[in-house]
Amino acid sequence: MRGSRTLAWSLAREIVQYTLVGFAAASVVLLSQNLLRRMDELTAVGFGWADLLVVLRCLVPMLAAYTIPVALLFGAALAIRRRVSDSEILAMRACGLGLRSLVMPTLVIGAGVTAASAWLLIGVEHEARRDLIRLFNAVAARGSILQAGDFRGIGNRVIYVAERDRDNRLEGVMISDRSQDPPFLIFAEAGRLSLDEESALLHLELGEGEMHIAADELDTQRYRRVLFRSFDYSLDVTSLLAGDARPVRPKQMTLAELRQVVARARSGDPLHDLKKKEPVLYELEIHRRFALPWVPLLFAIAAVPLALLGGRGSRAWGPAVCVGLAFGFYAVLGLAQYFAREGWLAPALAFWLPNALLLGISLFLLRRTGLGGST
Repeated sequence: MRGSRTLAWSLAREIVQYTLVGFAAASVVLLSQNLLRRMDELTAVGFGWADLLVVLRCLVPMLAAYTIPVALLFGAALAIRRRVSDSEILAMRACGLGLRSLVMPTLVIGAGVTAASAWLLIGVEHEARRDLIRLFNAVAARGSILQAGDFRGIGNRVIYVAERDRDNRLEGVMISDRSQDPPFLIFAEAGRLSLDEESALLHLELGEGEMHIAADELDTQRYRRVLFRSFDYSLDVTSLLAGDARPVRPKQMTLAELRQVVARARSGDPLHDLKKKEPVLYELEIHRRFALPWVPLLFAIAAVPLALLGGRGSRAWGPAVCVGLAFGFYAVLGLAQYFAREGWLAPALAFWLPNALLLGISLFLLRRTGLGGST
């Protein structure tokens, strides 16, 4: 019994280690494809390192629903396959330890990952998508507030800058402010732009310039010209930062909001206020959040027999077969969703049918390797 527990703990640690490595590798690849190739465009509109950290925080739970199951499948298969290649499985059998001692720790980890996936998909992912939209709205507004060579009207103010670089340094600044009494003009050789998004204040730190103040009502003949070496000018840009972050796509909505949209569609509402107007997309999203969390557990069931198949000569056998299984599963899943969108398959079956197929394959492989009835 002690040997069985020791084996289980050792296998569990190795599965977790390989899974974390696989998750990190898959996440880096996906993040680099979706983000890093666009960094030049993003930094050009004021996208900074602090924004990048927010993007990474949002993208990780969005990608985890797909990377974690594959990483677990890879990690479990690699850990068990190493034991096959090193003849540890033969040693286990010689000591009277059944192959079920491989299944139990794998299933326990799979159940834990399934619970984490359910939490991410149901409670976290949609909020991450909303936060990402808010950030991109703010970045877009930040980048478009002042563009080199354009006159920008903000309320009763007009601002012009001749040059602006990626670090928000400005050259050739002109400001016409008619919101004050008396109105005034500012000309500055250089400046620097910063935006406080919490207070929605745009700050212009101007240098080497002059202010021309028009005559006021009390002294219509008095015109003033003021020279300055530095001048801090700020204005409220709340209206420019108020981007639309309402949940208008299925993956941005809570379960309650999704069910409300489905009920609206069934009552005949055309859903004109939403980006996606096909009711089936909202039904698919509901089933996605409940069906996909089970994939890690199903992959964990399949990983053990897949790793045991084949001879002892190659450690890559199990992971290679698991890659094929994962690719096939997600291909079937994508095809089923296509059939559902075309009306050829019920939305519930689009997600639960691939899960049932994967479970059937896993149980068949367990029986084939003798795990279904071994002790």
